[in-house]
Amino acid sequence: MRNIPLLVHMYFWYIGVAFLALPPFACAVAALTLYSGAYVAETVRAGLGAVPRGQRLAALATGLTPLQAFRYIVYPQALRIITPSLASVFSQLIKDSSLASVITVAELTYQASAIEGQTFRTFEVYITISLLYLALVTAVTFGLLLLPGAREQPAQGFGDA
Repeated sequence: MRNIPLLVHMYFWYIGVAFLALPPFACAVAALTLYSGAYVAETVRAGLGAVPRGQRLAALATGLTPLQAFRYIVYPQALRIITPSLASVFSQLIKDSSLASVITVAELTYQASAIEGQTFRTFEVYITISLLYLALVTAVTFGLLLLPGAREQPAQGFGDA
């Protein structure tokens, strides 16, 4: 999924799976979901793998169940590790949604193009949508920082460099 450009995914769902008669919006959602989902899965996998194995083993040794060890020990540490990367992936997803305009989804870029075609005010229209995208990305980034435990730094032990 990650090695195929998003635009190709969009066309695949819109043209390649035309026999399903999906509306353009559903095609865009499918393409964006699969494309971004691959990046999110890799980010989460890397974050969970970055938590030292000894943390989980120590939690199990103290009598926690595997689910409790994950919930109280591994997950909070992994969350601190993956939050910046998830913010980046979600920000990219917002920006990539502009590609849905090529398959006739009336999203922000498509609407801006229509307004620009009516008013001939190219600069003003595209500055406005740039500011809207900036506001959306900023809101998502700060929203992820509000997750419980996302901003605390992991404790440094004797063996940590």
